Amino acid sequence: MSEKKAIKLVKKAWKLKGRQKLQEALIVIDDALKIYPDVDQGLFIKGQILDNLGRREEAHQIYLKVNLMRIKQKVPLPADINSKEGWLEEGIKLLENANYELAMDFFLQASYLCPIENENGFFHNNAKIWYYYGIAKFKEMENIDVAVAMLNKAFNLDSNFKAPDDIKAIYNKYKANRNGEGVYMMVDINTTGLKELIPPRDMILVSTIVQASYSQAYGNKSKLYYWDTPLLISDNGLVYRGSNMSREKAYYVPLEDVVISGHGKVRDLAVLMDGKPLNLRLKRDKRFPSIEEQFKYIDYFRPIIGEKQQNRRNMIKFNIESLEDLPSYEDYIKQFGYTHKPLFKQILKEIKKEKKLKN
Repeated sequence: MSEKKAIKLVKKAWKLKGRQKLQEALIVIDDALKIYPDVDQGLFIKGQILDNLGRREEAHQIYLKVNLMRIKQKVPLPADINSKEGWLEEGIKLLENANYELAMDFFLQASYLCPIENENGFFHNNAKIWYYYGIAKFKEMENIDVAVAMLNKAFNLDSNFKAPDDIKAIYNKYKANRNGEGVYMMVDINTTGLKELIPPRDMILVSTIVQASYSQAYGNKSKLYYWDTPLLISDNGLVYRGSNMSREKAYYVPLEDVVISGHGKVRDLAVLMDGKPLNLRLKRDKRFPSIEEQFKYIDYFRPIIGEKQQNRRNMIKFNIESLEDLPSYEDYIKQFGYTHKPLFKQILKEIKKEKKLKN
């Protein structure tokens, strides 16, 4: 009960912070932490509030504590948790073993043990930490711009640091692709306004335009909405623009959640928007000499999508069978993360049937 009350207060503090009522937010978050001291989200929000109030040293100490708590949940802590060099060296070992996420946690902990600086938004001036943190960020391929900023900070602090050849290759390949290299373009990729929504690790393969259609229910009646949207397809997903009715301006959908149908003069891509079916239709474009020529880039994805969907099914089945007891959907997502409920139920039903046949 106390944990639920604390979480409720944390949410209230977050809303107050958003309205720039920082002193009120600080009082509320302190009340939450008195009830439940180790709720890491609450501690992190307190750090942000203190940061916004200009109390950087206090915020810094809270960030250090929160990161330490998160690391402790993943691996045993080093013998000396106050050694900046210890965290850095262990982080480098993790980086060499391709454990990028944990390596960044270690580099972050090392940075919190550095003297606080306030230069252009960077809070410390340790070139070695910035360098290896930037390398790990690059290898993670989540945010290239942040990785570049980290490495530039390291280079500015110490000219002896240089970008490794493999990092240069990653960056050059990424930039070339985002400028259209290797992209089958029916629409100029730079006019879509969707490039930033494709994860950096994805390679964009197609830039086109489609007609979206979406049915909205109003009581016993429904209305069909149509709009044209640019469509970017990568090796892992696709991005399209939402309508005026949708919650988001644009959506990224993993390829395993896409169904391609249609032959002849059309191709349809079925996806979900705000949990409801959405159809993306590519129509015949007579600028192309044949239907086969126009749609070859879409038909290319059929086997790729089929393989990804089968891999996901195999993973869900493996996860379920790794447990001692068959889980509920809620228990499954707590342990393994989100997956589509209908797919989970279908696989669970198959497993039960297999067990029944064995018995």
